[in-house]
Amino acid sequence: MKRRLLIAGAFLVAVAAGLINVRPALDSGDREQGRSQGSGGLARPVDRSSAKSGRERAAPVDPARRLRQIIMAGPAEAPRFAAVEKLVTRLSEAELAALRAESAQARADSLGGWVRCAVHAELARRDPETALEWLTSSLDLSDYDGWGYRQIWFSTFRGWAERDPVAALAGLGKYASSCNRTGRVMLPSEIGDHDDYIHFISRDDTWRLQAAAEIFAQHARVDPEVAWAAVPEEVNITGQRDAALEGFFRGLQGGDDVRVFVARWGVGLHAVELFLESAIAGGAMGPRISNPGARPRRETITVQAALSLEAVQPGAGREWFRGADSGGITVEQRAQAAFFDGFARGSPERALAVLEDDTLAGSTLLGAFLRHHPDRAAEAFALVDDPNERYEETLSAISNAAFLRLEDLFPAPGRSNRLPDWHQRYEDLLLVVDAGGFDPEQEANLVRLVSEQFAPVIPEARTAGGLPNERE
Repeated sequence: MKRRLLIAGAFLVAVAAGLINVRPALDSGDREQGRSQGSGGLARPVDRSSAKSGRERAAPVDPARRLRQIIMAGPAEAPRFAAVEKLVTRLSEAELAALRAESAQARADSLGGWVRCAVHAELARRDPETALEWLTSSLDLSDYDGWGYRQIWFSTFRGWAERDPVAALAGLGKYASSCNRTGRVMLPSEIGDHDDYIHFISRDDTWRLQAAAEIFAQHARVDPEVAWAAVPEEVNITGQRDAALEGFFRGLQGGDDVRVFVARWGVGLHAVELFLESAIAGGAMGPRISNPGARPRRETITVQAALSLEAVQPGAGREWFRGADSGGITVEQRAQAAFFDGFARGSPERALAVLEDDTLAGSTLLGAFLRHHPDRAAEAFALVDDPNERYEETLSAISNAAFLRLEDLFPAPGRSNRLPDWHQRYEDLLLVVDAGGFDPEQEANLVRLVSEQFAPVIPEARTAGGLPNERE
């Protein structure tokens, strides 16, 4: 309770000082994928004599105005990304251009970044050639930072792929790095003129591999056979084949297709383990990212294939994964953690059932479940009798909690689309600790770890966790 009071008090002080913006509040229409104001809730008796005024109160929301509200809002007020996309589809050409300019300087890990991505994707859906021409020649490009460049190029090819994945793939090929390239990748901070900008875009794997995965996801939804034939045959250091495979398996829709292509892939034997990292650090004030390597690793593809199977046939993905995750095909511990992370995030009820019945999955799955569903920690803890396992997996859930994943900076339908709502995550994890029934020493250690994780982004967490001041 003392921890709650400290956080609540600090929050009120921040609001009073104007450090936290609690307005403009987003209504329930934003929080339910763009539903119009007045369209939800319980039915009420209608006074027919005032029907006209009732219709006026329920007038359609102005999408441009709402998107400007979203740009200014904090992550605690975030709608779903699908709601942002839906609003953007209602914009006129002039409104799209205006919001493109207004979102240019937004942080990549903010709601403004979401609006920016949705706007550029919509521009590409309507006219991909014009959208791409703007990316290469506009005089307004200097308004963006390095992450902004990555987001607008990714989003342009994402929108193009939703319209025509074959054409989008051909267009992306014009910006592909040489398979045997040499030389240093340019950092965003080194961009000085337009030539530097084009050089950076043509050599940066971060946006391009995210775009390739998204193109192949769209391609697989439309025509999996044609998409499979387009997967690069050559394994190369840029990771193009691995990105294509990861996106391909994510995009498959039908159960028969999933089973056929997972079998055709050959249990991951065509993937390659890559340890090269892209220089994409955001700096002290940039996005906080864990495991920022641009290239998919071998277990990423194995995990995506298993999750695709699991989605169409409960249990099948987990069984296939156990077979594929042996014999040195993947880094086993890391791959297992990645699989159960996706499984727990997407299927919480089935994850609880597995926790209860499947001892082989228990330990890794518990930590993943706590990470994604902290409000249901008591349910999960009740299914795990071993107090040491509960403690170890709570440690796992807390680890790297104050970081985003690379894909979170490239929002798209079907992705996690996570924003850095650090205060909510911090409170959620403290609730997990409270629900665990830990002994006093374990609880103190867990609270301290939560505080250490969040102290860089929530200054009051340092005091609440009893941590020394940075100067001490």
